[in-house]
Amino acid sequence: MTSNWPEYLNIPQSQLGEGLPVRVDVVADQAAVARQMAECMLAEIRSALESRRRAVVIIPVGPVDQYPLLARLINQERLSLQHVLLINMDEYLTDAGDWIDAAHPLSFRGYMQRAFYELIAPELQPPVEQRVFPDPRQLEAISRWIADWGGVDTCFGGIGINGHIAFNEPPEP
Repeated sequence: MTSNWPEYLNIPQSQLGEGLPVRVDVVADQAAVARQMAECMLAEIRSALESRRRAVVIIPVGPVDQYPLLARLINQERLSLQHVLLINMDEYLTDAGDWIDAAHPLSFRGYMQRAFYELIAPELQPPVEQRVFPDPRQLEAISRWIADWGGVDTCFGGIGINGHIAFNEPPEP
């Protein structure tokens, strides 16, 4: 079967990541993606804290199901996020270039508060000022945060509702 997609979108599953320093895991379903991502995020945060006492983790919102699982794991392990800087990749903006209201159903800030931060035991939560979203009025702030905290420990990519990866939209049909 031939496809109208560009050749780079026709890579067989067995060749994903081949020749690159990227590990590709194929899992059964969305629940397995969430579980594996939550466990991987927890391991990265734990590792960074064990080695440096402070951790900088860049995170997506999507997929979304890993965050309640991650909160549960953090609570079970009693892993304090007091020394973790969590930088979200993005947030939707209004036509005027401001963040959409956190109560909007598409707000990443609102989602992360409801589905992650509020589920973590209060004494384990990262301080509010360490829950960073890119501010369209202060784009340089992220670079300053990263420099002040000694660099990024890990960065997770995200998968959006239409299959895009980190807001790289798939070609239109």
